[in-house]
Amino acid sequence: YWKWKPVDCELQSFNPRLFLEMVSGKKMVFIGDSIARNQMQALLCALSQVCNNLLFLPFLVDLNKDRV
Repeated sequence: YWKWKPVDCELQSFNPRLFLEMVSGKKMVFIGDSIARNQMQALLCALSQVCNNLLFLPFLVDLNKDRV
């Protein structure tokens, strides 16, 4: 099994609890195309591991649904 790893770069594993503490009281916006949407969905999936009710989910709107 091969995994890419940059030279002299140690990234810690994502810690959802620490992330939620760091962004508590702040706003976050994902602007972009389907790649940004995928990043947002991946973040929500990771956060759902520690938070059963993500209160901001009702405010997520798919603006593309009205496009033809």
